[in-house]
Amino acid sequence: MTKNLSDEEFLKLLSDAEYYDDIREIIDNHMNKKLQEAKNGDIDAMRFYARHYSECYLPDFGKVEIYWYKKIVQATEDVELMNFIGEFCGERCDPEENDVAESIKYLNMAIERGDLKSIYAMGWKYYHGVDTRKSKYYHNSEFKPDEVVIPEDKQKALEYFMRAANGGYGEAMTTLASCYARGNLVEKDLKKSLLWFEKAVKAGDEEAAEQVGDMFYNGEEFEKNLTVAVEWYKKGAEIGSLSCSYKLGLMYSRSDEVEKNEDEAAKYFLQAANNSKVFQKEKINMAWYGEQQGAKRELAKIYLSKARKLLFQSAFFDFDPIATPKEKNILNFSLEILKNGNKNEVESLGYYFLELARTFFEKSEEKEFGLDGSLNAFAQSRTKIVMKKYGVNPGKTFKFEDLDDFLKYLSEISTEKGDTEIQKQIETIQNFEKNSE
Repeated sequence: MTKNLSDEEFLKLLSDAEYYDDIREIIDNHMNKKLQEAKNGDIDAMRFYARHYSECYLPDFGKVEIYWYKKIVQATEDVELMNFIGEFCGERCDPEENDVAESIKYLNMAIERGDLKSIYAMGWKYYHGVDTRKSKYYHNSEFKPDEVVIPEDKQKALEYFMRAANGGYGEAMTTLASCYARGNLVEKDLKKSLLWFEKAVKAGDEEAAEQVGDMFYNGEEFEKNLTVAVEWYKKGAEIGSLSCSYKLGLMYSRSDEVEKNEDEAAKYFLQAANNSKVFQKEKINMAWYGEQQGAKRELAKIYLSKARKLLFQSAFFDFDPIATPKEKNILNFSLEILKNGNKNEVESLGYYFLELARTFFEKSEEKEFGLDGSLNAFAQSRTKIVMKKYGVNPGKTFKFEDLDDFLKYLSEISTEKGDTEIQKQIETIQNFEKNSE
């Protein structure tokens, strides 16, 4: 007999399962229970079944969800679901499955209740025009519509965009700002464009900051100004734009057009790497996913370029009171790769160093360093090891800016103590640094 699970337990099991076949009986049991509750009129069960159906079953993808969402709308007049149904029915992946009539019907229902998102969506329908098979946006010369439902009407589209923008909908503000910047639908007016971009950013629309940042960066709509581009990208990063964070990281890490700043690059790459918006509505945004993976790779290189200077053999770490066996193994494995001099393999280990540095930071009491505190705390732990090993005080606190001084100090004290093995390790690190520049 399959154990009855709470919804939270079921979703946790669903999330953790590697293969659904292994928990098929549990899935069927729980979903059938929710289906019966939905048929009995339980609104929460309807929502649960509709939302998670596509995760559990393949047949009739989309149709089952929309069926139950319509039931919820009938019972609750949920405006958000009206919009969802309206947009979903008109934008299926396979245009042959689009239901234009239902799309228009539910968007208008939401518009009657003042839904700005639906007003904006309807604006695009007038912009492209809509027929009974698919919108003109997907048109090709060989395809003929059966019936034109909404004729292409740019002026009507502008009216809807303005209505949504004036109501405070950020995405509509961004579209309007772009229209003024490019002279599309309206006369070109850069002052009005910037005004609407500002409003859009304040309304929380990430695309606005990235779009105007790109305009200043590329020098097309606005005169090229990298300083202003950076300012707009920073505005986007502040409101959670993965793309803006990634672009800032690239500019600070490798661009000749702005002053290189590795710490700033690491800051923005870290923001992009930790951004959770790659998955929205249980679907992956491939553009954001690519940028996020790029940010992780760049972040790995930055952390590794700092951390690899602190790698020493196993005996050295035996003096470290906070290093665990797992951490020592990672460092020792990394040292072997360093010795081989394979730069690509070394860079791939940056992920390990990032987590390792965080681990040392969390264990240390020196948390006031901020973003780079984990790395500085890591450096301090290495310094303490040297002090304990040789029974001396370096007379200063070493940070990443002066790691060369740290290595020089270590070389001098190890020579004085006759520690040839440490000398070899320092030479290995210095040679690798020289070859990888």
